[in-house]
Amino acid sequence: MDIPKGFFPHNVDFYPFLLVYFLMKLWNQAKYKGHKFCVITRNTSAMENQLRVENREKQVAIVAADGVDESSLFKMKSALEEKGLHTKIVSTQQGPICSSKGKKIEVDQIFLTAFSIDFDAVYVPGGEDSIFALQTEAGVIKFLNDAYKNSKPIAVDGEGEQLLYITAAGTELNKGTVEGIFINRASKEFVKAIGHQHFLSMEEQNRISA
Repeated sequence: MDIPKGFFPHNVDFYPFLLVYFLMKLWNQAKYKGHKFCVITRNTSAMENQLRVENREKQVAIVAADGVDESSLFKMKSALEEKGLHTKIVSTQQGPICSSKGKKIEVDQIFLTAFSIDFDAVYVPGGEDSIFALQTEAGVIKFLNDAYKNSKPIAVDGEGEQLLYITAAGTELNKGTVEGIFINRASKEFVKAIGHQHFLSMEEQNRISA
């Protein structure tokens, strides 16, 4: 801070007041800097809230049947919903399904009335019996094929990989790494991909037979 020439008075009794003056200036500057920091923090929170708002309209199909691994199902379900995404359990039959540990899980939709175009992504949890049941349903394979052809991110865990490899996505995986497919990967990678779709070019989409 520049001090003008002749600023200090000859009366020494004034100096305590001068000291108080400078201390108040420093305090005000400190408060101002702190205020700017708080504004930055609020803006960061606003960005996170905006992401949740954008996700609020998005739905993820969780494909499962009797014998599903409830641990992987609910872990992913919670991670998706925490980010503002909606989830629906899609299965081969009406009514609740039973997990591999006997827990009843309500079904939101069946493949007879579900279309992958209505969802923004698909998740297949593990569970040996669940995957075996899903593999025998033509509607399940078509659902996954359509999802892949329409550039929907697809994530699978555990035995879910077996189901993936008998779909159009699996055919492409045999040729190398495929963008938008997540096998036993962290949920945050899957969530991020849901906001960045359109992995396949029009030429690739036309080449894949669903």
